[in-house]
Amino acid sequence: MPGLNEELRNKVVDGRFKVWDWTIDSLDWKYNNVPIESASMNIAQNVLTNATKSQEVILMHDIHPQAVAAVPAIIKGLKEKGYEFEAYHESNHFPLNFWQDPRI
Repeated sequence: MPGLNEELRNKVVDGRFKVWDWTIDSLDWKYNNVPIESASMNIAQNVLTNATKSQEVILMHDIHPQAVAAVPAIIKGLKEKGYEFEAYHESNHFPLNFWQDPRI
């Protein structure tokens, strides 16, 4: 979360919130003026090419139709690469933030 300075991070900790940044930016916003079919293929290819770590957090925006259209191909491709999907549970939280602050 860009802009989350130390003062704000302290408030996040005080509020017992958890924050995740991302390891992969889908770049879905770049394809607003591209036909959805080709845009969604480009987004999926970008995500799948960059999925190299054991755990990934992918930044996508559901306000972009091309991002929504890319989700099935991304899920299929990630499963083929051996990834599993799970619901979030606080006991499985791992720190992932641009400040490497283990508290959040």
